[in-house]
Amino acid sequence: MSLDPDNKEDPQPSQRVQKFATLTVCLVPPPSSEITWDYLTKARTQLKDPGLFRWPPHANLLYPFVSIKPRDGNENMGPVDSDILSRLHEAVRQIEPFTVTLERFGTFGGNKRGVLWLYPSSNLDDGGEPVHNLYESLIQQFPECASSREFNPHMTLSHFACLDTAKTAQTEVESWWPSSIDDTVTIDFPVKEIYVLERKGDDGQFLRKVTLGLGAHSSVEVHDPPLPFPKMPMIEEDWVRAERMALKARRNSGEKRGKRGGRRKQRDLGPSRSQDTPEEIAAKRAARKAKREKVLAEEVERESQPDGKQGGRRKQRNRGPSRSTDTPEEIAAKRAARKAEREKVLAEEVERESQPDGKQGGRRKQRNRGPSRSTDTPEEIAAKRAARKAEREKVLASHPDEI
Repeated sequence: MSLDPDNKEDPQPSQRVQKFATLTVCLVPPPSSEITWDYLTKARTQLKDPGLFRWPPHANLLYPFVSIKPRDGNENMGPVDSDILSRLHEAVRQIEPFTVTLERFGTFGGNKRGVLWLYPSSNLDDGGEPVHNLYESLIQQFPECASSREFNPHMTLSHFACLDTAKTAQTEVESWWPSSIDDTVTIDFPVKEIYVLERKGDDGQFLRKVTLGLGAHSSVEVHDPPLPFPKMPMIEEDWVRAERMALKARRNSGEKRGKRGGRRKQRDLGPSRSQDTPEEIAAKRAARKAKREKVLAEEVERESQPDGKQGGRRKQRNRGPSRSTDTPEEIAAKRAARKAEREKVLAEEVERESQPDGKQGGRRKQRNRGPSRSTDTPEEIAAKRAARKAEREKVLASHPDEI
């Protein structure tokens, strides 16, 4: 069996509701089914399941799930929203208790991912499957949790780096799984209730927040604080955490592939306001690039010259003794200050030139934030700008030997 039973997509844009990966409605073997828990824990440990501490053995029905926090104006201000509880109860009341058998293995994945899982079979004599009926009943109450994929319940045993590794692991587990050795022996458990599980924090464990009994006479129990399952580990061992971090790294690596960063994303935020043709835009960009490269090349050439051998007026200093009364330390400090000023002006110029058309930084962005608060007349503003420009040119021209 090689179906992909992950159901995390929301195909109904008109009904989009925020859902949380820290919440799930699922079925879990009851604590009384100790043999089933022992076999599942043995398999997951042998296969180095990254979720051994975080997840109990489970089959998700609605995952991720909507928020269960009480909403404003709700009469019941308990730990779980009363409307959510009412909808859940209405769904589970339609399904009578049933039994799940674990004897069919399956895998899915590809070159970058592999998963080995067990199918929770619940076939009845009439051919129906209560697990599927339960899912449909829940979806009627929570259509926002529906998926575009066909519902395929599964109990994950472990995650792997690729599908081939998962298939190899399947062969290993089948070699000792009871139903694979003797078809008269089965691993099963009764489903008299399902659970709403909640996890707190990235290092947390999924705990029972709500227990939902099945059937017409079922009851709903809210656990505050949430309860762990008795056979779950109390702490996350080092090797489990290492496997979980490795799985997380693989997933993050897969998400980064194909994503474009930086300014490319900004270009999708709206159409360009420039009226230039593509050819004119390309020519402007080429000109700006050439100008930046020229400025940087000149700067590199000047910095690479030994002291006293730079061109221009600096050569004239060798025609006679310096008339400055500054000490060598004061001269060095002044040169450092002038160099810092030049680099600042150059950096600001390069930053402005490197911005796309209409998106230059610095003070230019402030012009689009609203009308000017200045009370100066246009003539006074123009005069101030001219003065600032002259001051910058003066700084550069006053030391031509170091430009």
